[in-house]
Amino acid sequence: VVLGGTNAIAASVVEQLDGLAPTSRLAGDTRYGTAATVAAAIPLSSDTVYIASGEMFPDALAGAPVAGAGGSALLLTKADSLPSETAAALAELDPESVVILGGDTTVSAGVEDELSAYGEVDRIAGSDRYETAALIGELADDGSTAFIATGLDYPDALAGAALAASGGHPMLLTEPGALPAATAASLVGFDPTRLLLLGGTSSLSAQVSREATVYLESERDLSRR
Repeated sequence: VVLGGTNAIAASVVEQLDGLAPTSRLAGDTRYGTAATVAAAIPLSSDTVYIASGEMFPDALAGAPVAGAGGSALLLTKADSLPSETAAALAELDPESVVILGGDTTVSAGVEDELSAYGEVDRIAGSDRYETAALIGELADDGSTAFIATGLDYPDALAGAALAASGGHPMLLTEPGALPAATAASLVGFDPTRLLLLGGTSSLSAQVSREATVYLESERDLSRR
C-alpha cells in the first residue's frame, strides 16, 4: 500500500512495487486529504480521533503508535485553520472525543474551537516536542518496551510507528547528543525491560544509548545490589 500522491511517490515506483506484490495507492490532493483517505480505508474501533500538525512532524510521530494501537484515526491540520478534507473526515467519523497533539503554536486555539463542533476536545502538550511525546506516551498500553527516535527528523520514528503500535508501546523522542529530561523521566515511569533505539549514531549518539540504558529494569536491578 503506497501512501501519498505521485509528487511523493512516482507512478514508476508503484509499477516496480506491483511487480513484487499487488499494489494500491491511498492518496488525496494534499497531505490532509491523504490522511483522511488513509483513515477511511482502515478499520477503526475507537470513538477518539487524534489531530496533529501537518506542518510540523514531531507530535504526529509520537501519536501514531497510540492511535494505531487504539484503533483511532490520526488526522492532520494546519496551524491556524482546519483543512476542508480534515473537517469532512471528522464529520464522517463522528467521534465522541478529539485529542489535539501539541501546543497552540502548532494547533491554534482557533482550530481547537473549530474541532469542538465534532466532539469533546482535549489537548496533550508539553513545553517542547520531547515533553509532548512523553505525555502522549503515557497513553500507551505497554511500557515494558520503549521506542526512542530522534526528534529532529521524521524517517526513523515514522518507520517504527507501526511496530510500536503493534505492541501498544510508546514512541519517545530525543535530541541526537543527549537524552532530554522529559524523555528520561518518562523512562523512569515506564521502567522498561527493553529499549528499541531507531536509527544510526548520526541521529542517536552513543551517549544517548548509554543514558537510555541506565533506565532499563535490568540495569536498575544491578545498581541496587
